[in-house]
Amino acid sequence: MTAGRERGAETDVLTQDLQRLRQFLRVVDCGSIGRAAVALGISQPALSKSLQRLEEVVGVKLLERSRRGIAPTVFGQTLAAHARIIFAEVKSAEAEIEALRGTGSGRVRIGAGPSIIDQVLPGVIETFCAEQPDIRVSVREGLVDDLLAALAKTEIDIAIVSNSRGLDRDLFICQPVLQDDLTVVVGAGHPLAARRNCTLQDLLGHRWVLPNRDEPVRQRFDDVFRAAGVPPPKPVVETSSVICMKSLVRSGAFVTWLPRLLAEHDHRAGHLVPIAIDGVAWERQVYVCWRRSSSLLPACAKFIATLCQSFGTRQPAEAALPVKHGARV
Repeated sequence: MTAGRERGAETDVLTQDLQRLRQFLRVVDCGSIGRAAVALGISQPALSKSLQRLEEVVGVKLLERSRRGIAPTVFGQTLAAHARIIFAEVKSAEAEIEALRGTGSGRVRIGAGPSIIDQVLPGVIETFCAEQPDIRVSVREGLVDDLLAALAKTEIDIAIVSNSRGLDRDLFICQPVLQDDLTVVVGAGHPLAARRNCTLQDLLGHRWVLPNRDEPVRQRFDDVFRAAGVPPPKPVVETSSVICMKSLVRSGAFVTWLPRLLAEHDHRAGHLVPIAIDGVAWERQVYVCWRRSSSLLPACAKFIATLCQSFGTRQPAEAALPVKHGARV
């Protein structure tokens, strides 16, 4: 037998041995063979032997020691990414079979940003749960980059995000859901509240609270000023917390920049005042995204359909559910 054929036979063994892959992923997640062994309920020598066999099968070193413990090599990172997809597909297959047999309740794991969670998801989830009472819903809040990373790693099923520049269309299927805009916001007692209309230049010289510099929404904010030849405001406070931003602005001492969806409730209550900026329109498209490499579970497809129907947008063909006799989602 040639070396190439032997290697092919070994990789066939790899595809059949999911247990070693699970153990490998646990070590990657724990960053320690000892902690992973405890979590798996096996001895550390047994786990080390399993990892050694896995490295023999693939023919490369998968793990190495670092200052923080055990870390995957570049080969290990690649294997871990594919292994997560494999196990997500196994779970998806099991859930879909249960749904088609009428024995499964199903689940939908959603990731979204603060404005979507605050203003969009409550009504959609209420409608969805009324129509699908047996399906469990979990919601994870995060920033765009974190949510897309979680989606790629199969930690969530659906991401609802607004940054089109960060969407990898090779990895994700993305469906536009709704249009929102971003607006400058001040507290009711702020000097700018009485003006309701300003230029970019008028916004300088005030105390700003803004997202952190590395966040896409902050980068877009700065780009608008630079494009107009106006230096971006230098914030007094930088934070990824929307609660912190709104609290500081409600005090009347600060100015910020928020999605209109996120400011609506406080605006209706008289706490926040949106300011129109001459010649500037800050629009954003909100997308629902899921993995291109994975089958979309019936429960997830139904949630996407409910989301699209709530905002009068077209349901994507990829999320359409076939009608099957006796099937329940």
